[in-house]
Parts: sequence; C-alpha cells; structure tokens
Amino acid sequence: MGAPCTPSAQPDIFAVIGADLRFFARRPNQDYRLRLAAPCEIEEARAKLNMVSPPPGARAFVGVHRVGRGGLQRVVGFAIDAGEVDFDKVSSRFAYLRLQRQDVTRHPDPGSLWRADPHALGGRR
Repeated sequence: MGAPCTPSAQPDIFAVIGADLRFFARRPNQDYRLRLAAPCEIEEARAKLNMVSPPPGARAFVGVHRVGRGGLQRVVGFAIDAGEVDFDKVSSRFAYLRLQRQDVTRHPDPGSLWRADPHALGGRR
C-alpha cells in the first residue's frame, strides 16, 4: 500500500502511520505490528487494491513492518477476529507474513482463514 492515498483518506492515513511510528519508537526491539485496519486503510485498500469486504466472521487487519529508520511497510488482509489485539513480536511477524501472502481481491476459502489470536500464532503473554 505504497501509492498515493485517496484524497478523503489522506489526513487519517497520516494519523495512522504516525501512531505506528510512535508504537515502534516505544518498542525499539520490535520490528512488526499487527492491528485491526483503520477505516481509512480499508478505504485505501479498496481504492488501490480492489480489496473485497471481509468474509463473515473475519475482519481486516494490517501488518506493519518497520524497515530502517522511520520506514514502514504495511500489508492488509483478513483473519478471524479473536478479540485480541496485543501481539508480541513473534506473533506479529508471523501474522505479517501470513497477511503478505493473501490475495484480498477475492474472498479466501474459509479453511484458509486463521485466527488473529497471539496464542494460536505461537506468541506468549
């Protein structure tokens, strides 16, 4: 999701990216983050990637990878919402890699969806 944002989403996207940068500034040893997609990111993914709506029981998530100093790569995809949003660095990296391989232009097979649950992703508390 590196192309210019749609005009209506730009200010909100900048706020979301700023929040991601602050997240990583507070966690200098973490290079990945998983979180629910913000509405402006969903709008951006629909405009740029032709992303479909999440299937029933799933939500749109964003994986963020910190690259270098101040650089971020974001990927968007679907996962079953387990209601948990506190992912450690191991779970976040795993989830980022899962999202990176998804094709969001079509609905995934229900069996290919994974639970956005840090315990199911090998994370720890």
